Amino acid sequence: MPYRLNPDRPVCVQVKHGDRWQKAKCHPTRSRARAHLTALRINVPESVLAESVFSSKTPPRSRRKLGRSINDRLMDANLRHRHALLMTENGIAAKVAKAYEEALEEIEKQLNRIASREDALTNLGRVRRNRLLALQARIGEALQIGDAAAQKAVADGVTEIAMVEANYQTALIARLAPAGITLDLVGPDEALLRRILEEPLGGEHYANRFRKNHRGTLRAIRQALAETVALGEGVDAAAYRLRRAVTKLSKNRAITIVRSEIQRVANRAAQEAYVANAGPTGVVKGIAVVETLDGRTCLVCMAKDGQTFPPGERPSSLPPYHANCRGFITPVLKSWEELGIDRRELPASTRASMNGQVPQPVTYPDWFADQDAAFQREVLGVTRYQLYRSGDLKLTDMVKNGRILPVSALPSLN
Repeated sequence: MPYRLNPDRPVCVQVKHGDRWQKAKCHPTRSRARAHLTALRINVPESVLAESVFSSKTPPRSRRKLGRSINDRLMDANLRHRHALLMTENGIAAKVAKAYEEALEEIEKQLNRIASREDALTNLGRVRRNRLLALQARIGEALQIGDAAAQKAVADGVTEIAMVEANYQTALIARLAPAGITLDLVGPDEALLRRILEEPLGGEHYANRFRKNHRGTLRAIRQALAETVALGEGVDAAAYRLRRAVTKLSKNRAITIVRSEIQRVANRAAQEAYVANAGPTGVVKGIAVVETLDGRTCLVCMAKDGQTFPPGERPSSLPPYHANCRGFITPVLKSWEELGIDRRELPASTRASMNGQVPQPVTYPDWFADQDAAFQREVLGVTRYQLYRSGDLKLTDMVKNGRILPVSALPSLN
């Protein structure tokens, strides 16, 4: 169903019924209207939108103690925004999953067609070789259709997210700026945002990841059919083996590609928005990495939490650091002095708002130290936990060059 922003009132989203555009929902700001439009276009359920994307009561994804400077408030707003982004991510992942489920339905239809033929034997081990080869070809075609649909969902989704994310970050800084102060903000070039989509994640473009996933699944399908034939099993066993192969490989790996790509594009688009507003005359002076505070955060991300970088830092130094990484970045704005503004001339209520300091929330190591022993042991494992509790090893000592050190290579054991 087509959606658009009302040309005469861009805070309202419209939906097309027949030849007429009708109001779907109006919002207090254009940024919320654009976020609503993006979510509708990539099929996020209305229930999710109502609860997560637009609710001011949406809790941040991590428990952090934040101050009230503009940099603290930017981090807090981005925590909430990332929650909404995860909901959008879930909508795209659902589209990808549906594409592979449809491929599985086609595969099972081909198997049932063999079983229903009068001259076909229910035992696949006795089906003629040329029929089995033809079945493999049809399965490959069905899987190729699923791959194409999944890649289109990713391409459409991340393109929209890149545009919305860059605009959101610029609008967010403008919205949280102290009252009476006008910041000269600009958005990143659209052509630059489109180039972000072609950048590789971990040295590899997502389209190539899909191709590798496709080849791996075809190998698994051939093996599944060969095992079924060798064991003399029937169509039901073949269908079970094929469903397991396609679900475990194509669908699950494709969803991982989707989630990682969305986080990469969102962070890169945000970074370009910060770069566009950096420099001698800009308001942004740095980027801070923020990680989720829970037991699923890996040691690599634990060590990165709270680190700061210049706005133009290499993308490889910023999240996502691995598949399904949930880390993100938030801007660090300059102080009044760095902007060349005399604080003494400002109202008392705004003097402390732009102090130029990096947000100082609870970092992961501090948060982790407050957790109970059972939780720490579950996250670290027995050996790492014992070294951590004894004080011989810090969390940051367990990571080197962006990789988790094996237990045998830990500094305190050598």
